[in-house]
Amino acid sequence: MDAILELAEFIRRTTFSDIPGRVLEHDKLIIMDTLGVGLAGSSAPGVAELAQWAKEMGGPARSTMLVFGEKVHPMYAGMVNATMFQALDFDDTNDDAFLHSHCTCLSTALAVAESLGGCSGEKLLEAVILGAEVMGRIGRSCTGLARFTHTGTMAYFGATAVAGKLLGLSVEELVDAFGIMYAQVSTTLQSNIDGALVKRMHPAFGVRGALTACMLVKKGFTGAKNVLEGRYGYMNLYESGQYDRKAMLDGLGSDWDVMNIGIKPFPCARDCAGALECGIALREQGKADLERIRSIHIDMPEITWSVAGKPYAEISGNIVVESILSSAWCGALGLCRGTARLEDFTPEGTRDAAVAAVAAKTTMSVDRSAPPMDMTPVTMTITYVDGTTASHTCRRLTGMPDTLPDMESMQRKFRDCAEHARMPFGRERQDCIIDMALNLEQCPDVGRLVELMCAEKR
Repeated sequence: MDAILELAEFIRRTTFSDIPGRVLEHDKLIIMDTLGVGLAGSSAPGVAELAQWAKEMGGPARSTMLVFGEKVHPMYAGMVNATMFQALDFDDTNDDAFLHSHCTCLSTALAVAESLGGCSGEKLLEAVILGAEVMGRIGRSCTGLARFTHTGTMAYFGATAVAGKLLGLSVEELVDAFGIMYAQVSTTLQSNIDGALVKRMHPAFGVRGALTACMLVKKGFTGAKNVLEGRYGYMNLYESGQYDRKAMLDGLGSDWDVMNIGIKPFPCARDCAGALECGIALREQGKADLERIRSIHIDMPEITWSVAGKPYAEISGNIVVESILSSAWCGALGLCRGTARLEDFTPEGTRDAAVAAVAAKTTMSVDRSAPPMDMTPVTMTITYVDGTTASHTCRRLTGMPDTLPDMESMQRKFRDCAEHARMPFGRERQDCIIDMALNLEQCPDVGRLVELMCAEKR
């Protein structure tokens, strides 16, 4: 029996009452965080252009593009919102599965729920959590080095779970939906390496594929049945057969992978966070004497190097995308600023000459002694002009699920993101969004949340 059937049965049978309170509370924090980074993401390069494209595509206008406030076809609204949530790489992180989940799951849920009308917060939470659970479990079961972006490939599975749950698909229909979805799975790490704007659209394509699949199922289409473990199923075709079935299925419904999702403290790719945190630590130790630095070298695990190990001198794509994905730039930020802010990943911020000078002195290589699929350890070594050195090793990233920031810090991040939205979101509006996210199960219609996430009418 293909593992997709067990996942489909889990999606179909699990209801809101089956989800433990600790899981619900944890996920509401992730949802609040995702909404906040979406506000900031609305200003990211390419998002406004994507929203314009969505308006031009036509079809029934039943779902809203957040911030912009205009209704378009649910598929296109989901795509725009997913891109907005993921654009700045400031959204949630599941390090074990090597992916972001809620940029996909929340955008799908909001688009489908609004198009259906009258969807409660309980139903939305139920669907989002199940989608994130499916994404995390499939992602964490992969044991080989990624050749595709897990945030992108797993988005198809997560979005299909979310949409299928909200649409009330049967187990058989869910399996068919996964099969139709699987015929569309794509994404590649090449867009990360090349610094292309399309990198931030990987979750959006998952939303599109999932909604297409679910709509076709409703028309009677069937899909491949052995989507995960068949001869040409995902695990054999995309992951070269390197996966752990037990990691995917054991404890399904009792050991919740959603609890492994953390909240990022810095607006950069997780692959760069180790370099950033090394730079911050060395600055705090008084080792960031920028004028005396001759060179910097960063050793990191293979998976992080494959995404974030591009030399700064080779940056040639979109400068914002490249900086978010650059360990050289992020390590330099840590040394120069002692932190990383949203302003540092804008077209203006990425032109900072002092940070660029430090980044240009940085080289990176794979630490062959480190577990290749881990995010840490990351070691930064500074060599000064007199030949002396200083180094620091980051062995554990901040923002892990067992050490989430306190509520004050999370709300501060939300408000900072809101300050960077494309349109103004006042303090009162921010308070309402935060309150609704943290009490989502009490919301009778999530259409109200969508309204709050749109710019105030002037």
